[in-house]
Amino acid sequence: MQVNNTYATHQANHQQHVSASNNGAKPASQAQATLNAQDTVTLSPQAMAMSRKDNATLPGTLPSLPNNGDKVEGYVDFKKAQMQYQVASDLAGVATGNGNGISAPTAYYLNNNDEARSAVVNQQAQQQNVAAMQAYAAASDNAQQWYEE
Repeated sequence: MQVNNTYATHQANHQQHVSASNNGAKPASQAQATLNAQDTVTLSPQAMAMSRKDNATLPGTLPSLPNNGDKVEGYVDFKKAQMQYQVASDLAGVATGNGNGISAPTAYYLNNNDEARSAVVNQQAQQQNVAAMQAYAAASDNAQQWYEE
């Protein structure tokens, strides 16, 4: 099996075009030398046989995991615990009003848990009401001090 270098072929075609347009200013041997620059690939008989083999006959099972997948299962358990901690941390931040938003795992949890989503919405509404009352109290104090002067 032989594979042609497309750059060399393109360059040879360009050289022939230039030599034809310049009325023979470029020697034809230069274009011929460029045309002969090819890359070749040789495939072994085993590789040829494998390429002709039907892919449906190949085994469809995955190789077994080392140590029966104990390390993978441990890693999955670790990531699950890490995500649960992140959700709990975000919900504690929401409940105390100290959170800087929620993470993707928390958003996923709230999206799939109506009761938790309702609790978070109620907590946010309560925090907004508290903030509004504090702003009103501060404004009332300022107005009262101005009135007493």
